[in-house]
Amino acid sequence: MTHAAKPLPVFVISLPDSPRRPVISGRLGALGIDFTFIDGIHGHALSPDMIANVCDPERSLRRMGRLLTPNEIGCALSHREAYRQMIESGHEAAIIFEDDAIPGAQLLELVRQWRSIPASIDLLSLFKGSGIIIRQGGFSLGSVRLARAASTIEYACGYFIRRTAAMKLHAATRKISSVADWPFDLRELRHFVTEPDLVRHDFSLPSEIGVDRPGFSTPPPPFARKILGLKALLFITYFQNPDKYDSLYNYYERELRVRIMARLPWRYEILPGYYRWPEPVAKQSAPVGTEVRTIPNM
Repeated sequence: MTHAAKPLPVFVISLPDSPRRPVISGRLGALGIDFTFIDGIHGHALSPDMIANVCDPERSLRRMGRLLTPNEIGCALSHREAYRQMIESGHEAAIIFEDDAIPGAQLLELVRQWRSIPASIDLLSLFKGSGIIIRQGGFSLGSVRLARAASTIEYACGYFIRRTAAMKLHAATRKISSVADWPFDLRELRHFVTEPDLVRHDFSLPSEIGVDRPGFSTPPPPFARKILGLKALLFITYFQNPDKYDSLYNYYERELRVRIMARLPWRYEILPGYYRWPEPVAKQSAPVGTEVRTIPNM
């Protein structure tokens, strides 16, 4: 007697009272995709003591050059809860959405053929946002190309993830020190992206994270950028401020990667918006939420 293969589980992260829930329900329902909601955590509802217990602000400063905002903390905790539920349920793989995702019709091809995704792929972004990808190589899944990421790929609104990757991400977020996308460097994860995007990010919805996320300023003039680039390549920037970086690799990721890869266009594709200039961020004070809630056991 043969048994039908288990369908690929789909999780959707959403705040319990979010008006987005019926919207994403309708979008996935129209494609015939079953899913389970993961209750998201609102960062502004966390007390200062809770934030102190779950965050590592010193490492945030070294990894990102700034502190996390309350909503970024809540988002990272929400993804951590999704990893926990996936691991405890024994799933070997899953798709995780945020509730502002717009799934496309081609997503069905991946959902139906997910066992054909090469085992060498740990994490597959269905929307690549911004970042750097490798032009050559990769894999094909029907009409979809799976390209290797060469940098952190921004946005976690939709991704396929294997159990082994979920375990790594869950372990890396015991203390939150980075945004949900992603808490460690690429050496620890075989990260790919789909071409074309199988999911779009609904930018028409007000961001539940970006409302307190620092923006980006106008880049310096070309001459100043050349000086900054030379200082970075000679590691002057690192030795002037070693405490601003988590490691030499973190320095490479933040200061050198895009400068090097931009000079190799036949090898790398730099996606729009990857290199931006962060605005100075004022010292972050402990947020006080109007409603204090407990954090689930993760």
